[in-house]
Amino acid sequence: MLGDAIREPNLALVALGANLPSSAGLSPIETMRKSLSKLTKKSGLKVIAVSRFWRTPAYPAGSGPDYVNAAVALYCGISPEKLLAELHQ
Repeated sequence: MLGDAIREPNLALVALGANLPSSAGLSPIETMRKSLSKLTKKSGLKVIAVSRFWRTPAYPAGSGPDYVNAAVALYCGISPEKLLAELHQ
C-alpha cells in the first residue's frame, strides 16, 4: 500500500492536462498516456474510468501550444495528501 491507508476506498475524480513536452521529450499526449499507465499499476489505486483526450487552445489565443485534457475516476485507499503526492510523481 502507498501508506496512510484509509479503511474504505473513496472515489477520486482527477483532471489531467498538459501542453508542453516532458523532460523526457514526450509529447503531452504521450506523457498523459504513460502517466495513466503508471497509475493503473500503483497499489492502493484502482482506475475505473478514463475520459477521451480533448485538445483545447491555450488562453488567450496564441499564448502557447494547445492543451491536451482528460479526466480519470479512480478508487483510492490512501489519504488525499498521499494521492496528490502520487499524482505529482
